[in-house]
Order: sequence, then C-alpha cells, then structure tokens
Amino acid sequence: MREKNNLKLAVLIDADNIPYSN
Repeated sequence: MREKNNLKLAVLIDADNIPYSN
C-alpha cells in the first residue's frame, strides 16, 4: 500500500530531477 505511494513520489521527484534517497 505504501509502496504505491512511494512509487508516485519517486516518479514525481524524478520528473523534477531532484535527488531522492530511496
């Protein structure tokens, strides 16, 4: 459940080209 949200966040950050620690 939380993984889905994390994926959306990662995609959003990736689109903004912002480094995000998994």
